[in-house]
Amino acid sequence: RARRHPPPSDTVRQSQSPSSDAMVPPPVSFEQLAVLKVLLHAAKHPQRMVSGLLLGSISGSTVSVVDAVPLFHNSSALAVPTEVALGQVEAYTQQSEGGPRIVGYYQADARMQAADIGPISRRLADKLVDRYSRAVLLLLDNKKLQAFVKGGAAHPFDLFDHENKSWRREPAERVAIAGGTAMLREGFSAALASSSHRMLVDFDDHLDDVGNDWCNPGLENMGKMQLPGQLR
Repeated sequence: RARRHPPPSDTVRQSQSPSSDAMVPPPVSFEQLAVLKVLLHAAKHPQRMVSGLLLGSISGSTVSVVDAVPLFHNSSALAVPTEVALGQVEAYTQQSEGGPRIVGYYQADARMQAADIGPISRRLADKLVDRYSRAVLLLLDNKKLQAFVKGGAAHPFDLFDHENKSWRREPAERVAIAGGTAMLREGFSAALASSSHRMLVDFDDHLDDVGNDWCNPGLENMGKMQLPGQLR
């Protein structure tokens, strides 16, 4: 006669099936200026893939992005410019104690290409994860961007998190834009109308002329003046 085994205790069931709330990572917060720079970088070079770094802070599983550094529209496949750019941005972030650090990477494909993480971008993003374990990857989706400009999409970005040696696409809700997407849409439209995207400098521009400042101080000030709700 088969022996009956007692049912597993509640403690065992809970340890084997953690609550869904405990498994959901917190949203990644983005300041308006950071995502505006990503959009303007793509707008300046619509026929090319553009990429850059995200700056902010990481506390536990919480990632906050406050700024973006545009890197490439020509040299993303070249190892030497990539290493030089990473070194200069790292040195820049270390100038102030407690200031923003590198927390991720962004990419926008050429206008008609499907949004995907290519091998070049994957290698650079993997390099960042080796240095900053919680780094994230932000991908600008051009189809979503078209809908976003017309008011038909919440935001035009895909967020990827690194887990088990691969990049996993995250739910759209994990992208939290300070001030809301309506504010970003209006700020982007205003910046395009005033041709602010032409002022944006990336690291490729800096390599062509060291007088070009990839920190974009002029764009930052202009972006702050143009963002709705910040006019004085």
